[in-house]
Amino acid sequence: MKLIKKTALLLVFVSFFSCSNDEETTSLTNNDFNSLGMKSDGKLLIFKNIEDYEKVVNNPSEALQNEVLSEIAKMGHLTYAEVNPITTLDINTINTYISPYFSQLINKDNCIQIGSHIFKINKKNETVLVLEAKYANEYLDLIQENLSNSHIQIYSTDDDVLGLISNDEEAISNKACSEDAAGGRNQGVGLQIGGRLVTLYSIYEKSGIYCSAHYYMYSNATFSSTERAYIQTENTWTKAKCSSASGPSSLPWYSSPGHYGYEKTLPVYKSTKRLNGYHLKGKIRFESGSTTSYTTSFSTWAEIEANSPY
Repeated sequence: MKLIKKTALLLVFVSFFSCSNDEETTSLTNNDFNSLGMKSDGKLLIFKNIEDYEKVVNNPSEALQNEVLSEIAKMGHLTYAEVNPITTLDINTINTYISPYFSQLINKDNCIQIGSHIFKINKKNETVLVLEAKYANEYLDLIQENLSNSHIQIYSTDDDVLGLISNDEEAISNKACSEDAAGGRNQGVGLQIGGRLVTLYSIYEKSGIYCSAHYYMYSNATFSSTERAYIQTENTWTKAKCSSASGPSSLPWYSSPGHYGYEKTLPVYKSTKRLNGYHLKGKIRFESGSTTSYTTSFSTWAEIEANSPY
């Protein structure tokens, strides 16, 4: 989406009245950043620069993700995940779904600060609103999406927003690239086992500053010691815009981390870069009984693709 310029309304006192004192961003020094380049002002997560943010979102290892989430748990602000826990998910609301990892990076207002800019994600409208951190006293305008504020810029979730605001040559080149970014499309399938419903979703998520392709499995009850649920995949494939493809890969089953709990996520792709193509095909394998004697059930496939060879 082309950057949209809003009509400036010269309201002399807008920045003074736009938020109360308890909403103002606390001034912090570089010494406040931890080893991951993160800190909190009590309201939102702040990354020292784009490079530090990219380190924790560009296909991070499971160990790095756990380290990031452990550090965020020590911070004083409320995350999106804390105020919007996933209790149910259906295909009618999945386009506004925010994945478990990213939902702990953004705050309760869908905002995050990366370097010198604050970003607000609106999945429903497929927009990213951006405010320079030097205007942090206008934060209320940002979360209320007051587009009469000329300091607020608006982009599409299909844009490489971080690259565009930093005038990154690769982002500018990719903007003109003949390959279109893939549109988001998701599918869910369910497996009913007695009173239990296990659902698997194949999901392509785009948020302008974050993109992921992953499988998400959710159960309406925790698994007992005699129940095991797995994700099976076939020909998983991704291709970033104007880049080479990754895959195909298949897994006979995937159960990490452990058999118990309500949900499992199998990541395929995480990055700030949009995808040009993807193929996600997965199904549920459910086992009940001892490891030496059990019954097995399978769901149908949850399959999505865009610009894919499959």
